[in-house]
Amino acid sequence: MTFAPIRAPADLGMGVVKTPKTVANWNGVVQFHPREVVRPMSEEQLVTAIQDSTQVRLVGGGHSMNAGFAADVNTTLVDMTGLNAVGKVQTESDGSHSVWAEGGATLKKLGTELAKQGYALEVLPTSADVTVGGSTANGAHGSNLKGPASMSQQMTGMQLIKSSGEKVTLSQADPDFPLVRTALGSLGAAYKVKFKVVPDFRLRSTETWVDKSILHPENLRAALAQHDHAFFMYSPGDSKVMVRYLDKVPNDGSKDAGAKVKKDYAKTGLFERVVDHEGTKLVSHLPYHSKLRGALDHVLEHTFRARKPSVGESRFMYQENIDHPSHDMSYAVPFDQTWNAIAAVEKQFKDLGYEQHVPFFIRFLKGDTAAGLGMNRGGDRTMIEFASTVEFHDQAAPQKKFEDAMIALGGRPHWGKEFSVNPEAQYPAADWKRFGELAQQWGSKFQNRWSQTMSPAATPPVPFQRDSFG
Repeated sequence: MTFAPIRAPADLGMGVVKTPKTVANWNGVVQFHPREVVRPMSEEQLVTAIQDSTQVRLVGGGHSMNAGFAADVNTTLVDMTGLNAVGKVQTESDGSHSVWAEGGATLKKLGTELAKQGYALEVLPTSADVTVGGSTANGAHGSNLKGPASMSQQMTGMQLIKSSGEKVTLSQADPDFPLVRTALGSLGAAYKVKFKVVPDFRLRSTETWVDKSILHPENLRAALAQHDHAFFMYSPGDSKVMVRYLDKVPNDGSKDAGAKVKKDYAKTGLFERVVDHEGTKLVSHLPYHSKLRGALDHVLEHTFRARKPSVGESRFMYQENIDHPSHDMSYAVPFDQTWNAIAAVEKQFKDLGYEQHVPFFIRFLKGDTAAGLGMNRGGDRTMIEFASTVEFHDQAAPQKKFEDAMIALGGRPHWGKEFSVNPEAQYPAADWKRFGELAQQWGSKFQNRWSQTMSPAATPPVPFQRDSFG
């Protein structure tokens, strides 16, 4: 079942839905049964919903791939999508620019409203349907080593509603702000988030196939230094890597020679999407290592998933038409371990006899000493993402091998994706402890079994059970 935001009756202003029905995330992998669902339409209604509940969990676009947003049976699920206003861009005392956006605003709406004012975020993640609150809470990211790589890194302030209903406004001057940046939904409700923005710009998108040796650290750093953003796709065992570069061009309305200017260069046509979708389902029924399966995979990857060089608006930088349900696990390994991580997983998959049908998605995060529990805390990281469409039903064993290989090299899981090991050992002990203290002081109502298992919200962590959220 796909999660559908609850819509409030117009005469009530706030919808309250007592529901025995199953609520699920976008791909149906996480399913749960909250006591009730409420959709506040104002700050006052949000405060009331929190104060009137004994346990609370928040949901935005329903794009979390794990049970981070799941509301237990005695819990109120607060649908934040009714709080979606985007403010006017303001000039700060240092000459920089910023904007406040409510936590339930989608990144699509945020990007659109900023573009109307002539501004943009420096980087955006893949999905436009995630919300401001969810994207910062989970560390949603783009890909570059030249500037901020995640939504959290662009945050400069937050208005947070605590379990008591008290609103607190936090800024970069607050000592706990680095931890607030990746709050995991455990520190309270992100009512509003403040972002640093920049003058709007365009991006030229180009794709090319290069030798896999580009994944060696010295080659990789040299290649990334020449481009503003980069996104790689690689299938284990291949000799080539598909590389998509995004580079800034003047936003003066002019056309580059030979480049087709499109409103949304990230969109693929309906025909290509249908063929890709149905072709993937067909491939899932073909036996491993068959010539037909290999041929179809090759055609899909090089034809219907390929993009032509183009120039487009910054707000569409990495957006994909993500409509195919899948399992998804992503780990951030130290940048210099990129080649070793890929090689380790290739060996594990080969030993399993596992034939991967979706390539690894490889992205890059510039390190940040003030990232708190962000995946890029303390140094540059490479995000390696392993996805498996739900039709295949064979992801469990390779996911375990993938996760073991990533952890062995110091990998940190993406907070919004699937993972099964508490990552405490991968973060500074003092930060882990302090986050747990804040979770108890500010967000005691906001915990669920996932947060008590996988995050600093409970010490010692609660034992993990894979089926405990079904």
